[in-house]
Amino acid sequence: MSGVCARGVAFVAFALALSLGFSGLASAPIVPRSVHRGTVTAGLWPSLPGEPRASVLGLVRQGPLTWSGPNLSFESLQAGYPSVLWDAGVYKMWYFGCTPSYFCQIGYATSQDGRTWTRYGPVLGPSLPQDSQIAAYPEVVKVGATYRMWYGGYNGSNYRILAATSTDGTAWTKLGVSIDLGLAGSQDGYYAVMPKVAFVGGQYMMWYTGVSKPQPPNAAIMLATSRDGLNWTKLGVVLDHGATGALDSFGVFGGDVVFDGSMFRMIYDGQTNESSSTLLYAISTNGIEWQKQGIALEVQPPQERLVAFPSILRLAGRWHVYYTARAGVSDLSFYEASGPDPSTAPAAESGIPAIAIVLVVVVAGAIGTFLFAWYVSRPRRPPPA
Repeated sequence: MSGVCARGVAFVAFALALSLGFSGLASAPIVPRSVHRGTVTAGLWPSLPGEPRASVLGLVRQGPLTWSGPNLSFESLQAGYPSVLWDAGVYKMWYFGCTPSYFCQIGYATSQDGRTWTRYGPVLGPSLPQDSQIAAYPEVVKVGATYRMWYGGYNGSNYRILAATSTDGTAWTKLGVSIDLGLAGSQDGYYAVMPKVAFVGGQYMMWYTGVSKPQPPNAAIMLATSRDGLNWTKLGVVLDHGATGALDSFGVFGGDVVFDGSMFRMIYDGQTNESSSTLLYAISTNGIEWQKQGIALEVQPPQERLVAFPSILRLAGRWHVYYTARAGVSDLSFYEASGPDPSTAPAAESGIPAIAIVLVVVVAGAIGTFLFAWYVSRPRRPPPA
């Protein structure tokens, strides 16, 4: 098999895998079914709901993003996995792009309104032994004046997570492997990929996808921590696939996390079968123990038969969730959904409106005051003679 063909099959398998559950993740060619020994088997789409179920976050679709300028050759096959920042009054996005030969690099784009974007081409590509064939799945965090990137590097056999730094977000210096493969048979013994990073309390926390084997269910979300962003301590699996019949029964991956000062909140990809995934929501008080909350965003055929790779941007009391979707086999596109920031939205867990609770408290207080006044002013019997 030629190098191009082998690289293509590997990326198809990987694409299929986390977005579609097999060897890897969905990002580049996300195909309908599975890859068996290098042969793509195009199966039928599963039965999908005509209308998506409601989002527990109240997310509302804003539609596909628009792009100015000509299409760039480095992403002529497809592009995906956005990492979005709001920086100095500008929206900035890093993402992967692939050519038909599955040569994948990381590109950069900016926007003034978050909807219409200008591409600037690739800013980081394969150059090391660990990313010799593919550089993809970028995550960018700005700490002080420095941009920190973690990304997935593929060497022809495995994905690992590598690091890079930049002073402007476009010229990057690679720093080598950050998260290497685990021991054979461990959760991240096959692939370690799809990093999502938050800087909390003076330390970096990375939620990444560990893939244990080629066949699903094979993907789980793992956690590692670091003081410098380079040397990491793995803490193991923190979010695993659900039970049979659950929306994430086939695997979980690609979870983006924000910390609002008291709660960690994650939107992650839940894979239902070999050809469909849903964005799901979970919360945690420590980033380790998670409680699944339900659907963040469900598929909406025919344009969005698969939704994956969320990037959460908190801005002005709202969540802007950028994600990747596809209608066919390899036609990945960028979309946005937005809704109220759950950390600032009124609590509604009890189902009782806050105003009703206030009225109950006021009325109860008034009744208490009346009873006390009656008690102290009531007529009293004279004491016995």
